[in-house]
Amino acid sequence: MNRLHLIYGEAGAGTLRLALSTEGTEDCVVAFPAILNYAPLFPSFDDAEIEEYASRCGEILHISDEYVEKLNGDMLSFLKCDFTAYDEVVVWHGTSAGDRVFYDMVCSLVSAPLSEVDLSPLRDMLSNPNVGALSMSLCSVDNLIALQERVQPIDAEQKLLAAKRWAGLSKSESALRVLNES
Repeated sequence: MNRLHLIYGEAGAGTLRLALSTEGTEDCVVAFPAILNYAPLFPSFDDAEIEEYASRCGEILHISDEYVEKLNGDMLSFLKCDFTAYDEVVVWHGTSAGDRVFYDMVCSLVSAPLSEVDLSPLRDMLSNPNVGALSMSLCSVDNLIALQERVQPIDAEQKLLAAKRWAGLSKSESALRVLNES
């Protein structure tokens, strides 16, 4: 099966690539930069909005112009991915605000059927189950190998609800969004 894994943040993507290669899987892993909670979001996915978002993040985070260009390129590369070229597209997400907004963005962006791996069961696998929000960066290779068996389809209703949340969040001028567990 030709599978694409979508991840929020390069740290988690690197760990997932290692886990998949350990298992002998040649699935593709694509990461979106972990910056969705630093500036007001982009309502559409056009180049000008993405460039503006990267620029705002650069100003807020005081990062170099070179890194802003890299962020812009990484975001555009993710958003322009041909999701229809894969038999299955899997979005991995945790419970952090950034991960949840990423999930909503992916559901809004990808018209093809989606599957998900929810990191919530990871809480039981961690040595410290009282850890706050879960994200891919907390995962070990062994955690991800165990979790890849939990791929679940995202039904049309869930996907529509997430796309509506994205539409609402991306209209807001707020830079930080706090989402509850429900």
